[in-house]
Amino acid sequence: SIERVRNWWENVQSSLWFLPAVFGIVAVALSSIMPGIDSRVEAELTQQRDWLFFGSANSARSILTAISSSLITVITLLFSITMLTLQQAATQYTPRIIRVFMRDRGNQMVLGIFLATFLYSLLVLRQVRGDDTEFGSSVPMLSITLAIMLTVVCLALLIFFIHHNASIFRAATIVERIHHEMLDSIEQLFPEAIGAKADEEITVEEFRHQYATQPSILVRATSPGYLRRIDDGAIINAIGEGAWGIVHPSVGDYITHSRQLAEIGGSFDKGNERVDQIRQAFILDHERTLSQDSLFGIRQLVDIALKALSPSINDPTTAEHVISCLGDILIVLAGRSFPSPSRTLERDEDGSRVTLWIDRPGFDDYVEAAIGQIRRVAHDNFHVTRYLLHVLVELEAQTTGDRTAAVRREIDHVICQLETTSFLPEEVQQLRDIATITN
Repeated sequence: SIERVRNWWENVQSSLWFLPAVFGIVAVALSSIMPGIDSRVEAELTQQRDWLFFGSANSARSILTAISSSLITVITLLFSITMLTLQQAATQYTPRIIRVFMRDRGNQMVLGIFLATFLYSLLVLRQVRGDDTEFGSSVPMLSITLAIMLTVVCLALLIFFIHHNASIFRAATIVERIHHEMLDSIEQLFPEAIGAKADEEITVEEFRHQYATQPSILVRATSPGYLRRIDDGAIINAIGEGAWGIVHPSVGDYITHSRQLAEIGGSFDKGNERVDQIRQAFILDHERTLSQDSLFGIRQLVDIALKALSPSINDPTTAEHVISCLGDILIVLAGRSFPSPSRTLERDEDGSRVTLWIDRPGFDDYVEAAIGQIRRVAHDNFHVTRYLLHVLVELEAQTTGDRTAAVRREIDHVICQLETTSFLPEEVQQLRDIATITN
């Protein structure tokens, strides 16, 4: 299905091997094409001695050998540095941000161009022949000149690589990168014009009462993994006309063997083929991503804040930066309509209906995921607690209806925790004053 292709492409983009492999293929192609071009324009090249390589076969071999041997050493060093920085980031921040760095186009480009230059130089080396061979002398001047130019580019990229890695592993850069990825995910999952059924509240019990009038069957998982995507269109097509379905897990849940994936009822063909089609609509993988799981972005930011508040790190400034980003994300979500859990498809040809209920997180879930753990860990840190209250008060001022109640609930929880803190009475009163600004 298209969702599986998207999942595969997302994994490919997040790998360190794909872009270097593409550059390597280009290098192999160039090493085959360039010598042919050399032979065709050899007469014209003799007039370009100012910038082309002109030397003997031995000189060409020496240059290409030096380029190849030095680049393979630098490539090994670059991969080692990359692995060490990934390990450091996982230790200092959270293992869940490694995917962010593996997707970094800067590092992928540097590794790819270094690998391509090495392969190109090595393969062009076999095209260099001296007078002592039976095929005659051959020194592809244009090809060797290109190898020298690529080496100069690699030297510039080495400086870029050092600067780039020093920049992207700063706490502020990491937090902002996840912040912007989260905002992009919100734009995809919660567009401003989402449709007439946005925010229609229907619980699974209400759905059962309305639609589950006939016996149903359960579709269970046959393998474990994180639920990364749900192809609801494929489920609707599989269950057929006049049927209904309930999807039990949410995107981002870890699925164990034999866990219930869906409950299907109504006029449903209970054959194994249809059941397998439904099972295939649940795409599992070994880790979560932001593709359909915007809560994962909040999970990453919260993990960074918790790590920053730990006694081993003790970095409240980073925690406050994370809280600011979480507050901004919640403000954006507060202005968006959420899709209804229930989706109904009417078929024009016979007027039959297919209805599907999917467990989707609501605004309350996002507020709890963003604030709950940080609130509990920061309860003995006055400055972080005060900053958290300021962000919550600002968020409360920009929400309406039931969403305001979810934010006020978190503010009240912060105030309740003051009973068990070691804050001074003046500090406690200051926090209470902040919490009552909009109350």
